Amino acid sequence: MFLSDGFHATGEVKLVSAAITGQLACAGGRFERPDGVALNANGATVGASVFLHGGFHAAGEVNLVRAAITGQLACSGGRFERPGAWR
Repeated sequence: MFLSDGFHATGEVKLVSAAITGQLACAGGRFERPDGVALNANGATVGASVFLHGGFHAAGEVNLVRAAITGQLACSGGRFERPGAWR
């Protein structure tokens, strides 16, 4: 699944319990929901790697709780923001 290279979402991207047989590539993608969950992959199964790097930007929570990732989780160069989350 490719949500990368200029992909831009305003609002939650919901992949809850998704079964992705290959990789989840979000390099260069922008996910915006500052007041909540921007990328929700709670309980998802990914049959390869998850790429949240190379210009990835999340303005909001990234939820990978209970996600099963067969390959690597790469976040190098990713930007994660959750304005007001730790007040």
